[in-house]
Amino acid sequence: RVILGGDSSYLLNRAFAGEQLPAPGPKDAKEPVDETIKLGESLGITGTPTLVLPDGSIVPGFKEAAEIRKLIK
Repeated sequence: RVILGGDSSYLLNRAFAGEQLPAPGPKDAKEPVDETIKLGESLGITGTPTLVLPDGSIVPGFKEAAEIRKLIK
């Protein structure tokens, strides 16, 4: 199904609500996903979750909310 197309925030909300998403159409190519993966790999990001902080540092792995707050201060 399609989330990265059209109004993606609307489609993402529909997906979280368990609603049916439209089938991919001719304008819904997979290139945005492939390009994002290539960008992540070029930046040394190889998994999720990964945080990219305002100072550009990369923090891989799950972090508790309190730890994230400390990192972004």
